[in-house]
Amino acid sequence: MILLSVIPQQAQAPSTGVHSHHLPPTCVCPPKTGKDKAKMNRKAANARFIVSSLKHSAGFYQQILSGASSFQGMGKGLVKAAEIAQSFRRDEQVEEIASALCGLPIREFQLIGQYYLGWCAYRRGENARSIFENIIEKSDLYRAKALWSLAAVEAGRGDFEAELKYFNESLRYAADPGTLVELYRGIAIVKAKEGFHQKALKDLEGLGPMLHYAKPRVYYDCLNSLAVELGVAGRAEEARNICKVVLGSPFAPAYSEWRETAEEVRESSRSFVALNSTRENNVVCFTPREATDRPETTTAKVLKFDRLREEQMTKKKSVNKSAGKTKAEKALEARTRVLVDDVPESSIDLVLRILEEPNISESKKEAIMKILETTDKK
Repeated sequence: MILLSVIPQQAQAPSTGVHSHHLPPTCVCPPKTGKDKAKMNRKAANARFIVSSLKHSAGFYQQILSGASSFQGMGKGLVKAAEIAQSFRRDEQVEEIASALCGLPIREFQLIGQYYLGWCAYRRGENARSIFENIIEKSDLYRAKALWSLAAVEAGRGDFEAELKYFNESLRYAADPGTLVELYRGIAIVKAKEGFHQKALKDLEGLGPMLHYAKPRVYYDCLNSLAVELGVAGRAEEARNICKVVLGSPFAPAYSEWRETAEEVRESSRSFVALNSTRENNVVCFTPREATDRPETTTAKVLKFDRLREEQMTKKKSVNKSAGKTKAEKALEARTRVLVDDVPESSIDLVLRILEEPNISESKKEAIMKILETTDKK
């Protein structure tokens, strides 16, 4: 399997500890605050966050904030710690770090903190839709994450069409290949839930070269989803081999769905097609601890995607987008545009006809790029 040739570096688990829940502080960004003005000494930085509710985890925060001489540096350290804690599903730790982020006098870090507080709330079974919608409208860095979080909310409601819409929209704002890998996985699983298992399997197998860009937890999540679809396709032996790799990861104790997949493939036979590939935990690493008895009936806020898209386009510089990119990154960009339905089917047919020719001239390669770039400007 091509996926098994991509072995990520082993993630180190952050220090553990018992942490208390507390409400997020009021987030008010002071005027004229910038990264040049956000200087402070290390003692003041540590004192700002090691308050009464966090004293028992002071060592943890001192380790995060060591060497940070500005609010910008502190924010980056806290965001990295939140990502690691989220990967291991350490909800209490995520909530404390998120509250610390909300206390920083930098708006973007406050929004990131609110996102993680929303993640914790959703994990508790609470309605966090309004939090994610606020992040989508105001955040630059976490807009894609908030969109795919709404996709997870819709998955829990059983609305696969809305789920796919949010996944497709989040592709537009994904800032790195690793995020795109996670989104492509989500789209593949939506296809599986709608019964298109062969297409889902093809998409998941196609992620192999891109997994070099994925974070370790995302890598193992992709392998688990692949194992599920291989089992549905009757390729149980391959699925079992992949499960061995997944269960050997440092994240395995936190992901019961990975163990469920391994159990289902262990004694599989020809009747394996009965495997439940539509369970919620096979969609994204964003499942609540408890399922609600009835679907939510609250009215969702109408998100103005066109306005958000226009704002994003005005921030882009008018340079050759393909300059300086690797072959893999160019292929990734082309695939993204096709997946979000920006490219007309006639253009896709033309590109395929050109690519099927044994020797592609430089002029024809330029023609392909013009088709894609013209589509991007529409």
